[in-house]
Amino acid sequence: MMRRDFVSFQSDDSLQHVATVFAKQHFRSAPVFEGKELSGIVSVSDLVRYFSPKKFAILWKGNKQAPMNELKKTTAGHLVRKPEAVLQAGWELSDALPRLVKNADCVPVMEGGRCVGIVTGVDVAQFFLKEFAREEYAKETVKEEAEEETGMRAGTEIDEIYRIVRRENEVQAAKIAQELGLTIGTVERLADILKRHHLVDVKYSFFKGVVLRRI
Repeated sequence: MMRRDFVSFQSDDSLQHVATVFAKQHFRSAPVFEGKELSGIVSVSDLVRYFSPKKFAILWKGNKQAPMNELKKTTAGHLVRKPEAVLQAGWELSDALPRLVKNADCVPVMEGGRCVGIVTGVDVAQFFLKEFAREEYAKETVKEEAEEETGMRAGTEIDEIYRIVRRENEVQAAKIAQELGLTIGTVERLADILKRHHLVDVKYSFFKGVVLRRI
């Protein structure tokens, strides 16, 4: 369920850098590292909380200039806090999901004492959407195959196609077919299922054929 490609900060990153990344990448929270060690989490809410009117009441009132000196000195390390939840990569979903309840931040995923990924609310939603997509694909596959084999193949192919689209951002169905050893028709059928479950966007190009795009 976790994503390995994620936004993160170093503790000495400036407030301007943190705010810029949040704005451009459309993330609301991200892990903060001291070198390779996880320091904690920083979120948009933490920015607001740090510069609360209670702390800077005189400066924010009456349309006065923002406290630029304070803003320039602030780093991700000033804003960081302990994450509300942490997951271990090897945990069963039954152990992981309860820790995501009522947690609006990204959740670090640890393995061997190191952060190897994060889980966000979007990742949880996409996980369940992939389960629905797998079920639909399994029902459409040839009836002669054993049910457990069909389910395994459906899950693997959907995961692999979704992984490639996330990696490439935009990729031709023909290229996916070549990489995975599938027919173009199979990739196009899976692309349609993934699109119906809001996991990818699909368009047709006269020169490129069917193209899958990351949402």
